[in-house]
Amino acid sequence: MKKLNIILPFLFILSVVFSCKHEKKPLNNSNIEVSALKITNYQQKTIWMDYEGAIRGFVIPSKNQTSNGKFDIEFSVKNTSDKDQEYFYNIYYQNESYKFPDANPSDEGQQHEFAHENFYGSWEDTQIGFKPCGKIKSGEQIKVEDSFRIVGNPRNEEKYFYEGENDRWKRNPRVGDYTLMIVIVNSETLKEIPEEIVNINKTKNDKFISPFFFFKHGDGSKLESCQVSLNEKFINVKASPDLGDGVYIDKYKFVNKDDEGFEDYYNCNCNESDEMY
Repeated sequence: MKKLNIILPFLFILSVVFSCKHEKKPLNNSNIEVSALKITNYQQKTIWMDYEGAIRGFVIPSKNQTSNGKFDIEFSVKNTSDKDQEYFYNIYYQNESYKFPDANPSDEGQQHEFAHENFYGSWEDTQIGFKPCGKIKSGEQIKVEDSFRIVGNPRNEEKYFYEGENDRWKRNPRVGDYTLMIVIVNSETLKEIPEEIVNINKTKNDKFISPFFFFKHGDGSKLESCQVSLNEKFINVKASPDLGDGVYIDKYKFVNKDDEGFEDYYNCNCNESDEMY
């Protein structure tokens, strides 16, 4: 009986320690409700990369897949505070299949050292930042409608530009599952969000900061009047290139002085012609 009396308190202490250690942080501390976050013009969970015109970079969806070549989104915002307020929203997407953790596993308050390499984006024009929902009266709800698409070089990084043109194909979208995140804040909280999160093209100490880290694990998770809504795996992107169309050879990139006579292996489906390009 003495052994039982000793073991039970010990097990209780262990359960408390481990439950505290693995407790998940809330994604908001707000008086805002977001509901019915959905894609309205594409109902399937899988989308295939469209190779038409992809020489300039893939876009998801293309104009062959939705009428406007974008995902139309819809969600509702309710002001549950006791006063009328102005609200703003931003959208972020991220590839979840091929990524580093958002947070450092040994210290979730710090961004993973390679999280900036993850493929995430926001509006195509990153300077747009947070858009206004409008002023919402206390207790009232409004519906927000917008659209976006997944593109290459989503942070509009200068190193992928050439002669003023954004060569998005140099950092094309990745295949796999994507998460959509919508962030709603009031006018006061918006002032507390760093520039590098509002506009993902900006850096902090010459390093990109992931909005998924910031709002899920970092300082953004502690903001008041900030609601984060996640639509996990909202789309799965797949690719199936048609090799029957042939292979273009760029000899200036793949040929050296020891490869003389390589043209002898050209045929109608494998060459460096303009038509094949």
